[in-house]
Amino acid sequence: MASCLRVRLRQIPDGFSHEDTKARRIGDSWTTDGTEAGFQPRAHHNLHFEAASGLASSAALAAESSLLERPSTFCIQVSATQQRDHARALAKSNPKKALAQARVVGEPWFRAQALSWVARFTDGDPVAVASEAAKAARECDDDYKKSAVRAWEIAALAEREYITEARKSLSEALALGKCAEPTSSRSEALLLLLQAAFRIGRDDAAKVYEVLKASCPIAEHWRGKRAVRDGGKMLSGELEPRPFFR
Repeated sequence: MASCLRVRLRQIPDGFSHEDTKARRIGDSWTTDGTEAGFQPRAHHNLHFEAASGLASSAALAAESSLLERPSTFCIQVSATQQRDHARALAKSNPKKALAQARVVGEPWFRAQALSWVARFTDGDPVAVASEAAKAARECDDDYKKSAVRAWEIAALAEREYITEARKSLSEALALGKCAEPTSSRSEALLLLLQAAFRIGRDDAAKVYEVLKASCPIAEHWRGKRAVRDGGKMLSGELEPRPFFR
């Protein structure tokens, strides 16, 4: 679900570009072509088309120009993905501002990821922020999402050397992940958790891999077969686990 940020005409929030946003004036429809000309009402483009076609009166064009000259308030609709990316971009340089942004991300999955980024780089209490990420994960709408998205939280705690807390979060996530349905989703969740477990240590990853093999029969779905294959390669050193923060 998109969030609505009310700003003055031609003012774009920090970290966003014209291309990133879809704007509309309250009560009217707005568009942008991504240029420095900024946002224009769709009606404005229509009138200029009609003028070129000889269909619009000079009075109509004058009225439209008057509308554009008045300062207006409009909505910028920002997706949850963009909200998360905004928080992520701020996490290293301004963790306090990143935390404020992360807390308002509209969808739980992306909010959990954003909060995990803040936990990784905050100069405050990483465990407290990671707890917020865990709470956001619990608000997701299925076991796949509730478990898989915690990989970022686990990796953040491990990289900040809160190993006990990371193991506790991993255990909670595994309990859900191994029950996720369908099998394809279970495989993806456990593969993500396996890669997060590597941030704790190889022995922890090996334990997750045993759960993965027991929970994802390779004959049942190609994603299960891939997860078992790739997990084995990670343990043997043939394949690098994914980085969660870069």
